[in-house]
Amino acid sequence: MTATPSHHRRPTSLQAWAPWASFVSLLATVVVTTVLFAIGAWRRRWMSDDGLIVLRTVRNLLAGNGPVFNAGERVETNTSTLWQYLIYVGAKLTDARLEAIAMWLALVLSVAALAIATATTGLLWRRARTGAGRTQLILPFGALVYLALPPARDFATSGLEWGLSIFWLAVLWALSLWWIETRPGADEPESFATWVLAFWVGLSWLVRPELVLYGGVFGLVMLFGAANWSRRAMILLVAVPVPLAYQIFRMGYYGLLTPHTAVAKSASDAMWGTGWVYIEDLANPYAVWFGLAMVLLVAGLALGFGPQAFVARSASWQHIRKNRVAAARSAATITTAMIVVALLHFAYVIRVGGDFMHGRMALIPLFALLLPVMCLPVFDLRPTRLLTHWPVSVLSLAGFVGLVCWSWLIVDGAHKGKVPADLSAGKVVVDERSFYAQFTGVERPLYATDFAHFERMTGYTKAIATYEEDGQVGMMVPIRTGVDDNGDNLYGWLAIPRNKYAPQVADAGSPTTVWFTNLGMTSALAPLDVRVLDQIGLANPLAARTERMEDGRIGHDKNLPLEWGVADSPVYVKTLPRYMNQELVLQAEHAQKTEGLQQLVATYREPMSAQRFLTNIKFSLTDGRTLEVDGTAEEYVDLREVADPIHWSVNVQLDEPR
Repeated sequence: MTATPSHHRRPTSLQAWAPWASFVSLLATVVVTTVLFAIGAWRRRWMSDDGLIVLRTVRNLLAGNGPVFNAGERVETNTSTLWQYLIYVGAKLTDARLEAIAMWLALVLSVAALAIATATTGLLWRRARTGAGRTQLILPFGALVYLALPPARDFATSGLEWGLSIFWLAVLWALSLWWIETRPGADEPESFATWVLAFWVGLSWLVRPELVLYGGVFGLVMLFGAANWSRRAMILLVAVPVPLAYQIFRMGYYGLLTPHTAVAKSASDAMWGTGWVYIEDLANPYAVWFGLAMVLLVAGLALGFGPQAFVARSASWQHIRKNRVAAARSAATITTAMIVVALLHFAYVIRVGGDFMHGRMALIPLFALLLPVMCLPVFDLRPTRLLTHWPVSVLSLAGFVGLVCWSWLIVDGAHKGKVPADLSAGKVVVDERSFYAQFTGVERPLYATDFAHFERMTGYTKAIATYEEDGQVGMMVPIRTGVDDNGDNLYGWLAIPRNKYAPQVADAGSPTTVWFTNLGMTSALAPLDVRVLDQIGLANPLAARTERMEDGRIGHDKNLPLEWGVADSPVYVKTLPRYMNQELVLQAEHAQKTEGLQQLVATYREPMSAQRFLTNIKFSLTDGRTLEVDGTAEEYVDLREVADPIHWSVNVQLDEPR
């Protein structure tokens, strides 16, 4: 027997190590991107004013007042149902402050989302036909794009449900891969993966309403891939009950088909031009197009010359007709579905005009679009493949280096967070984190007390203390008190006394009312027996149904006059400051007692009963979709008041300090 020449043994040895090196590259990709994202998100941790709005509902839940923003008024001010209940469960399990619970929940879910998404995509590429994918060098691509963007790291905390949203998407992606890998025969029972995926798909509506796009599309894919009608029925039986049950509860309890925020922001209106400006506000400062181009370059090379994990199982229409189940349960199908629905989500964001927060509404569809390319195979580690495909390897590495350089420049340069002088303009988008850091003087505003330093909150805690001491404050409104030496405005709060002069007025016992745009900070720093309302409609059903202002700022383009709030508060019109229009107060008070508006007021203020629940369901399907409020009160002048208008009769339960 002759010895094997060394030049024959070396390739064999390298070939044996290729699968191990490939696995290590995937593991390193997942670990490195996850750690980098965790560090970046932690360094930019904060709490938004909108995040504090969520916590007000949690406080009422803990106190026993129900899932409401103001005790005695059934208004759903939070878009994400699951998010408020996750914080609620966290509060029941620990004595930590609600702000800390929200921050840690969001951070953990955000980091877990990136880890799950990157690992799932890597496994999908490695599970290629002929096993070639197991010898590919895996490097991060889409994951680098996402974690490099400052808004992505900002909204990894913020007190909002963005961490939960991308976590739901990442798990949907992972469960879909599990589902396509567990394909039973026609005579075999359906896999457990099917039932888990079906349940997860059904939760989409409760995470955020627009995520029903993903739930609906993936649900249709599951139904298309079911072997028979009995399995389709079982998929629906697993997916539908939870969201359907909550939808019935929402309609009966709140009197709406959607969260109240959708009404306040007129989510059905089309504002394409403003929406595109919003996308440019995210894409242009960071040259996102360059980062995406590098990802597409390497993805194209991987599809053309690599293991072809995504296209290997694609099928012609003829094959789909012959083998529908196999076609539906394939990598090509779930990847195509994810990309298509992400693009539809982008279209929806553009259509509604985007948002007033820099990057926020674009992050979820961007994350979904990047899921199939979170990591990519750069080249095959086997020596024979390296030699024959070296041009592809060189181009792929060049794309990776370009992406790394781009991401480093974006992370290092970061967004400077410029705050426009005029925040009321229609197409103004503000870096919310930088805005509150600047105007509170706190680098990382994390707690409600940090927002007490906000300039428009000057004197607010003193006004609240006055209310708690004597209980004779009927309403609190912000006022301008003067200017400083630099010509900047100075602010304070006016505490208007309760109605002592007309005790016969039925609503003289209604709760003390705060009137301010920023609901989060005002409600977080007030006890639960203080009602906090806004003129833009997030917690005010009357304001939510007013006409949008032309060229108003997205999300803040409604403005119910202050006099409407005064008319619904326990103050005496004759004692109001001169700058308030007493005539409009009286007209608004009359308007709220006319039949049309009393029908609306009853949906959220009349005590709950079986009859009220059923009436609310009917209202949500009829007038609840179309009713509008005339803020000028002119159309109500000649209408008669109802004989027995809704009055306050609620016993508010206070919460314990945490």
